[in-house]
Amino acid sequence: MEWNMSEGIKTARRNFEWGVSLYRQNHLKEAIGVLTQVLGQGFDDALVNYHLGLAYAGCGDYERAKEHYLKAIELNPQDAYAYNRLGFVYEQAGDTDRALECYLNARSAVSYTHLTLPTIYSV
Repeated sequence: MEWNMSEGIKTARRNFEWGVSLYRQNHLKEAIGVLTQVLGQGFDDALVNYHLGLAYAGCGDYERAKEHYLKAIELNPQDAYAYNRLGFVYEQAGDTDRALECYLNARSAVSYTHLTLPTIYSV
């Protein structure tokens, strides 16, 4: 049977939505598993990495969260939410200089994209 690209995309999208839903229901380890599967399907994009960062941070694994927030920013340098969450991770690690830099980048990205963040953490 020949692989159908559109079916692969649909499956990855469904898995992504399922992973986000699991995260929102606080099923963090399950969300990590599903979202990691999406990455394995070749969909290494900013949103998948951002949500993996959220799930890892929720589990207290700030190092893995940091990796995924950094990847999200690499893929989308104007991702204010990823900068904001990365700042929180740095703040938790006691690296207030990097945290402040991330919060300032989040603020700049918000100005650039005309979005608003529900919370900008303060250092």
